[in-house]
Amino acid sequence: MDKLTKETLAKMLIERAKEKVQEEVILQRISSTIFNALKRIKIKTGTGIELSISNENAEGFPNLHSALLAMWNHLKGTKTAIIFLIDEARVLEKNRADLILYLRAVLEQLQVNKIPIMIVPAGKLSITGPSGTGFSPLVRTFPPAILENFNYQESKAFIEKKLGQSRISIKENLMEKIFQVTEGHPFVLTAYMAAAYSKLKPGESELKEEYFYAADIEFVNRTLAPFFSRFYDQSGKNNRGILSKMASSPKGETSLSELTTELHKNSNELSPHLGRLVQEGAIIRTERGRYKLFHHLLAEYIRRPACSNS
Repeated sequence: MDKLTKETLAKMLIERAKEKVQEEVILQRISSTIFNALKRIKIKTGTGIELSISNENAEGFPNLHSALLAMWNHLKGTKTAIIFLIDEARVLEKNRADLILYLRAVLEQLQVNKIPIMIVPAGKLSITGPSGTGFSPLVRTFPPAILENFNYQESKAFIEKKLGQSRISIKENLMEKIFQVTEGHPFVLTAYMAAAYSKLKPGESELKEEYFYAADIEFVNRTLAPFFSRFYDQSGKNNRGILSKMASSPKGETSLSELTTELHKNSNELSPHLGRLVQEGAIIRTERGRYKLFHHLLAEYIRRPACSNS
């Protein structure tokens, strides 16, 4: 948004909801009557400005809270909730932290009547630290959560659901291979399936083992390279040194004491870098003083011939 104000933020939320509903109407999942009803929502601001998303005669609402409530009343017959996903939410906080508090106030009013309208802020380092601490409106308002990897059954269910939508089948014995390669990481799993899916020949309706072996050849160095690059190539020299040592360790796991010996640095020097790598999601703290790479394929990426491990 060029100009961050309560008015522009409110208009953006209403417009985004209208766009999604229009997509649903095109796909014939909900009635066009609902879309026409949402087009008539207009917000009257305290400054007298009227924010409308349509040139039609609109019904005025005094604020964002009442406009969202009206929107929910139109949608509740076909939907179970309205969720706004805000990526790179830290940018919003940095420029206009008061707008985060404004959103919190609106949500609190909606929750009084148990209206299922939610906001999920996300992005790299969007929310750090435990909920309720510090002065960050994001941290104080939205409890932080990290999306965990799927277990085998969740991974299997995800694959079957996605392929079922395209009427593509897959043999049961391939599920284990897919899980071992991806570790159930949502992005890696999706990318791996897409790589194999791209090998399908016209008219075929089954993902075969040979397509996954074909995907393996290029998967790390081509498909995942942009994803892994930010963890390694875009990291500082000290962080790359830590990651390189971890990549050469069994299962990508090591301890602070082992790193101090191998890198010839004391623990006070390494601890801040380890903390930063944990915060960025490159490594996982498994227990006190022990760490592992977040994914075994990251180790493969770091060890690739073209990579300098100095």
